[in-house]
Amino acid sequence: MDLADLASVHRFAESLTTDIDVLVNNAGAVSPRRRETADGFELLLGTNFLGPFALTNLVADRVRERIVITGSDSYKVGRVDLDDPHFRSRRWNPMSAYAQSKLCDMLWARALQERLGSRVPVTLAHPGWAATGIQNVTGSKLLDRAIVAVTSPFSQSAEDGALPWPRLLWETTHR
Repeated sequence: MDLADLASVHRFAESLTTDIDVLVNNAGAVSPRRRETADGFELLLGTNFLGPFALTNLVADRVRERIVITGSDSYKVGRVDLDDPHFRSRRWNPMSAYAQSKLCDMLWARALQERLGSRVPVTLAHPGWAATGIQNVTGSKLLDRAIVAVTSPFSQSAEDGALPWPRLLWETTHR
Protein backbone atom coordinates (compact mmCIF):
# COMPACT_ATOMS: atom_id res chain seq x y z
CA MET A 1 0.00 0.00 0.00
CA ASP A 2 1.25 3.46 -0.88
CA LEU A 3 -0.01 6.02 1.65
CA ALA A 4 0.79 8.79 -0.83
CA ASP A 5 -1.84 7.41 -3.23
CA LEU A 6 -5.44 7.29 -1.99
CA ALA A 7 -6.43 4.81 -4.71
CA SER A 8 -3.81 2.43 -3.29
CA VAL A 9 -5.17 2.99 0.22
CA HIS A 10 -8.71 2.19 -0.97
CA ARG A 11 -7.55 -0.95 -2.80
CA PHE A 12 -5.75 -2.16 0.31
CA ALA A 13 -8.75 -1.52 2.56
CA GLU A 14 -11.04 -3.32 0.12
CA SER A 15 -8.67 -6.30 -0.02
CA LEU A 16 -8.85 -6.97 3.72
CA THR A 17 -10.90 -10.07 4.47
CA THR A 18 -10.52 -10.32 8.25
CA ASP A 19 -10.83 -8.12 11.30
CA ILE A 20 -7.78 -6.22 12.54
CA ASP A 21 -6.57 -6.65 16.10
CA VAL A 22 -4.34 -3.55 16.22
CA LEU A 23 -3.95 -0.89 13.55
CA VAL A 24 -0.64 0.96 13.80
CA ASN A 25 -0.35 4.13 11.73
CA ASN A 26 3.41 4.65 11.60
CA ALA A 27 4.03 6.97 8.66
CA GLY A 28 6.95 9.34 8.93
CA ALA A 29 7.98 10.60 5.50
CA VAL A 30 10.35 13.53 5.04
CA SER A 31 11.62 15.03 1.80
CA PRO A 32 14.42 17.48 0.95
CA ARG A 33 12.11 19.42 -1.37
CA ARG A 34 8.40 20.06 -1.71
CA ARG A 35 6.72 17.22 -3.55
CA GLU A 36 3.14 16.12 -4.05
CA THR A 37 1.30 12.84 -3.67
CA ALA A 38 -0.48 11.11 -6.53
CA ASP A 39 -3.59 13.07 -5.49
CA GLY A 40 -1.88 16.48 -5.49
CA PHE A 41 -1.41 16.86 -1.72
CA GLU A 42 1.83 18.09 -0.19
CA LEU A 43 3.81 14.86 0.30
CA LEU A 44 4.41 14.98 4.06
CA LEU A 45 0.82 15.92 4.88
CA GLY A 46 -0.45 13.31 2.42
CA THR A 47 1.77 10.48 3.62
CA ASN A 48 1.99 11.18 7.34
CA PHE A 49 -1.62 12.22 7.89
CA LEU A 50 -4.08 12.01 4.98
CA GLY A 51 -3.19 8.46 3.87
CA PRO A 52 -3.38 6.98 7.40
CA PHE A 53 -6.51 9.05 8.09
CA ALA A 54 -8.20 7.60 5.00
CA LEU A 55 -7.10 4.04 5.80
CA THR A 56 -8.27 4.25 9.39
CA ASN A 57 -11.65 5.62 8.42
CA LEU A 58 -12.07 2.85 5.86
CA VAL A 59 -11.26 0.04 8.33
CA ALA A 60 -12.08 1.47 11.80
CA ASP A 61 -15.21 -0.65 12.16
CA ARG A 62 -13.03 -3.77 11.77
CA VAL A 63 -10.42 -2.86 14.41
CA ARG A 64 -10.99 -4.93 17.56
CA GLU A 65 -8.35 -3.91 20.11
CA ARG A 66 -6.57 -0.60 19.52
CA ILE A 67 -5.58 2.08 17.02
CA VAL A 68 -2.08 3.51 17.41
CA ILE A 69 -1.01 6.73 15.72
CA THR A 70 2.71 7.47 15.72
CA GLY A 71 3.15 11.13 16.42
CA SER A 72 6.16 13.25 17.16
CA ASP A 73 7.09 15.94 19.62
CA SER A 74 7.56 18.11 16.54
CA TYR A 75 3.81 18.76 16.69
CA LYS A 76 4.67 21.39 19.31
CA VAL A 77 6.10 23.68 16.62
CA GLY A 78 3.52 22.70 14.02
CA ARG A 79 1.05 25.12 12.53
CA VAL A 80 -1.83 24.24 10.25
CA ASP A 81 -2.65 26.93 7.72
CA LEU A 82 -6.18 26.06 6.66
CA ASP A 83 -5.91 28.43 3.70
CA ASP A 84 -2.73 26.75 2.44
CA PRO A 85 -2.19 23.33 4.07
CA HIS A 86 -0.24 22.10 1.02
CA PHE A 87 2.30 24.94 1.00
CA ARG A 88 1.32 26.14 -2.45
CA SER A 89 1.66 29.82 -1.51
CA ARG A 90 3.63 29.86 1.73
CA ARG A 91 7.29 28.96 2.05
CA TRP A 92 7.85 25.20 2.36
CA ASN A 93 10.61 23.60 4.41
CA PRO A 94 10.91 20.02 5.68
CA MET A 95 10.55 20.88 9.37
CA SER A 96 7.43 23.02 8.92
CA ALA A 97 5.78 20.43 6.69
CA TYR A 98 6.68 17.54 9.01
CA ALA A 99 5.56 19.41 12.14
CA GLN A 100 2.25 20.32 10.48
CA SER A 101 1.64 16.68 9.52
CA LYS A 102 2.35 15.51 13.07
CA LEU A 103 0.13 18.23 14.56
CA CYS A 104 -2.63 16.94 12.29
CA ASP A 105 -1.94 13.43 13.65
CA MET A 106 -2.28 14.75 17.21
CA LEU A 107 -5.57 16.52 16.50
CA TRP A 108 -6.87 13.53 14.57
CA ALA A 109 -6.08 11.10 17.41
CA ARG A 110 -8.09 13.18 19.83
CA ALA A 111 -11.01 13.54 17.41
CA LEU A 112 -10.90 9.84 16.49
CA GLN A 113 -11.21 8.84 20.13
CA GLU A 114 -14.19 11.16 20.53
CA ARG A 115 -15.79 9.47 17.52
CA LEU A 116 -15.04 5.91 18.60
CA GLY A 117 -15.88 6.44 22.25
CA SER A 118 -14.95 3.49 24.42
CA ARG A 119 -15.28 0.89 21.63
CA VAL A 120 -11.61 1.04 20.61
CA PRO A 121 -8.86 2.92 22.45
CA VAL A 122 -6.68 5.30 20.45
CA THR A 123 -3.03 5.70 21.44
CA LEU A 124 -0.78 8.49 20.19
CA ALA A 125 2.89 7.70 20.75
CA HIS A 126 6.25 9.32 20.08
CA PRO A 127 9.03 6.75 19.53
CA GLY A 128 11.78 9.26 20.25
CA TRP A 129 14.63 10.18 17.97
CA ALA A 130 15.63 7.04 16.11
CA ALA A 131 18.59 6.91 13.75
CA THR A 132 16.59 5.76 10.73
CA GLY A 133 17.94 8.23 8.19
CA ILE A 134 14.73 10.27 8.28
CA GLN A 135 16.81 13.27 9.29
CA ASN A 136 18.98 13.04 6.16
CA VAL A 137 16.87 15.17 3.88
CA THR A 138 18.91 18.29 3.30
CA GLY A 139 20.18 17.23 -0.11
CA SER A 140 23.75 17.81 1.09
CA LYS A 141 25.76 14.74 2.12
CA LEU A 142 28.07 16.92 4.22
CA LEU A 143 25.19 18.59 6.07
CA ASP A 144 23.41 15.25 6.54
CA ARG A 145 26.60 13.79 8.09
CA ALA A 146 26.85 16.82 10.39
CA ILE A 147 23.22 16.35 11.50
CA VAL A 148 23.90 12.68 12.26
CA ALA A 149 27.02 13.61 14.25
CA VAL A 150 25.18 16.25 16.28
CA THR A 151 22.10 14.09 16.96
CA SER A 152 23.90 10.79 17.63
CA PRO A 153 24.42 11.42 21.37
CA PHE A 154 20.66 11.56 21.99
CA SER A 155 19.33 9.31 19.26
CA GLN A 156 18.54 5.64 19.56
CA SER A 157 18.92 2.86 17.03
CA ALA A 158 16.08 2.19 14.61
CA GLU A 159 15.59 -1.17 16.36
CA ASP A 160 15.17 0.52 19.76
CA GLY A 161 12.82 3.11 18.25
CA ALA A 162 10.57 0.27 17.10
CA LEU A 163 10.33 -1.34 20.53
CA PRO A 164 6.84 -1.39 22.08
CA TRP A 165 7.43 1.17 24.81
CA PRO A 166 7.42 4.56 23.12
CA ARG A 167 6.71 7.62 25.19
CA LEU A 168 2.99 8.16 25.09
CA LEU A 169 1.88 11.59 23.96
CA TRP A 170 -1.74 10.83 24.72
CA GLU A 171 -3.82 7.75 25.39
CA THR A 172 -7.39 7.15 26.31
CA THR A 173 -7.97 6.15 29.87
CA HIS A 174 -11.44 4.66 29.56
CA ARG A 175 -12.40 1.30 28.13
